[in-house]
Amino acid sequence: MKKVLLSVIFFCVQSFIVGQIAVETIDSTIKFANEQMKNTILEMNDNSSLHPNQTNISSGRWEFSNRKWWISGFFAGVSWYMSELVGDNSYWLDIATRWTKDLESQKNDTGNHDVGFQIFCSYGNANRITPNEDYKNIIITAANSLASRYDETVGSIRSWSWGNWNYPVIVDNMMNLELLLWASENGGDEELKTIAIKHAKKTLENHIREDGSTYHIVDYNNDGSIKNKDTHQGYNIESTWSRGQAWGIYGFTMMYQYTKNDTFLTAAKKLSDYFIDNLPDDFVPYSDFKDPNIPNVSKDASAAAITCSALFELAKYVDDDKYKNSAVDILNSLVNNYLAKNSNYHSVIKRACVRSGDSERGLIYADYYFLEALMRYKNSVTSIKENEILINSHFELFQNYPNPFNPSTVINYKLAKDSFVKLNIYNSIGKKMSSYLNEKQSSGTHAFYFDATSYASGIYYYQLISNGFSQSKKMVILQ
Repeated sequence: MKKVLLSVIFFCVQSFIVGQIAVETIDSTIKFANEQMKNTILEMNDNSSLHPNQTNISSGRWEFSNRKWWISGFFAGVSWYMSELVGDNSYWLDIATRWTKDLESQKNDTGNHDVGFQIFCSYGNANRITPNEDYKNIIITAANSLASRYDETVGSIRSWSWGNWNYPVIVDNMMNLELLLWASENGGDEELKTIAIKHAKKTLENHIREDGSTYHIVDYNNDGSIKNKDTHQGYNIESTWSRGQAWGIYGFTMMYQYTKNDTFLTAAKKLSDYFIDNLPDDFVPYSDFKDPNIPNVSKDASAAAITCSALFELAKYVDDDKYKNSAVDILNSLVNNYLAKNSNYHSVIKRACVRSGDSERGLIYADYYFLEALMRYKNSVTSIKENEILINSHFELFQNYPNPFNPSTVINYKLAKDSFVKLNIYNSIGKKMSSYLNEKQSSGTHAFYFDATSYASGIYYYQLISNGFSQSKKMVILQ
């Protein structure tokens, strides 16, 4: 039995590193996304005035919208990401350019707060990858259109111009502020940044509960006082719609990225902590965190993808490895459990949900933020590899001995200088099992005696963290 287990262990371990996802898995995921999106283009008959929205619940085929619907910028954005993710990008650059071009007229739309999604996901990525003065001017024009919806008395940008609300502001609107911030830094008026900051502060003041959860809608009176709070997509007013929480996490992280205002970083961490601490075992939330019918309700992989991408960004600005590890946990689950492989979904990701109470389906924005998370993950891994020489200059982690072992082993490591160290133990899918040490130690060689009596047989990884760097090695427990 031990011999068979060892064979399985050593086969699996070749492609796994703690805090990372196997290169082969990432490559196969990108290949699958490439196939799905190329098939989507065939579904549209190469018609760039059609934009994928959501998949049909029964057939799994895409349902399409025109350029005026709020999701219209996401397929263009997906195409720009595909141009970066695949080896030969000439095909996707052409597709991305054509689907982006169809959206130009939306730069003048002042009746819709989602011009941020429409223009920045398309033209924002276009200008990032293929800088162009025309692209920049379109983005600035769109930013001015969005800013026209700002009311100084209320201190916020109005979200919707429909419904029975007086002046509704939804947490989703945090996502559209990047359009204003980028435009302000790239030739637009400084007032655009001021509006973005004021809106974010008002959202911080009135949308976030003490426990870090969020209201979906705050409806204001004309004098700026709160008329009431509401939800349009959550289970009820006092519940927490998971994708709304995700929009908030992403939005406040982005606000810190542009402004370096610690208030926004604190908000991003607070919202992230609530999201992470309330996730189910597979790291993908239900459509509402407080739905009393859980687990007999829809999952929302779009909320997971949005948060995953945001957490990779947030991890750049904090010392706590919680956010990076959680991002990898979520991405691992999406890659292994939520790809639309072997299903009738025509999307990349399955089991997303528009609102609480709706059926699961594919959503184009779930695919967009999933691919963005893949991009950010790949960039973070590249950064780690580039810093390996720095890691080795701070400490050296040795292979445990004995290995395999039952029930105890010794982990040796050497510190180049006095350092604060932490030792984490992960299972074979990268889930943290335990943390040890978490203390300052002197320079020199150290030994940690690990007792695995309470652990099941299998592959595990130990990770040493010191001075912001980490290094990992595998070990095998045979009980």
